[in-house]
Amino acid sequence: MAQRLVHGISYFLESYLSPDVIIFLISAMPFLELRGGLIAAALWDIPWRFAVVCCVIGNMLPIPFIVLFIRSILDWMEGNRVLGKVGAHFKTKAENKAEMFAEKYSRRLKLGFLLLVATPLPLTGAWTCALAAGFLRMKLRDSIPAIFCGIILCACIMLVIAYFIPWIVN
Repeated sequence: MAQRLVHGISYFLESYLSPDVIIFLISAMPFLELRGGLIAAALWDIPWRFAVVCCVIGNMLPIPFIVLFIRSILDWMEGNRVLGKVGAHFKTKAENKAEMFAEKYSRRLKLGFLLLVATPLPLTGAWTCALAAGFLRMKLRDSIPAIFCGIILCACIMLVIAYFIPWIVN
């Protein structure tokens, strides 16, 4: 399913942008992230070394902004007439869970973020951990290295899946 989604998005964008820019943008998107970017790069036969660098940078680019500004975005949503109820709901839910989670698992958060980001499954990427870090009020120096290392591990796993297994099979 992810391959079909990536293929559809990349086919649409291909008429407007170069494949290099497209894999960068796919890697910066929530849900697809680096996993989708490397699949798209493999479909376009982009050399794997360039694809990994491009996808890692694309995946990391929005992360500090998410960690720093997610609470401000929720505050803005809460004050907005149209999005007020949704913002209040998410903010209340996140604050309640964040306090309990931070107290219970504060020592293991960095390792948990690393492993969660490294797992190449939907909803386990850098965006999810960046949102969690923002809700938990983690400092950038605590959350960013763990998320970055998770992205690197995920890149290694996805390289095997997107590039090397098809190469061995063929």
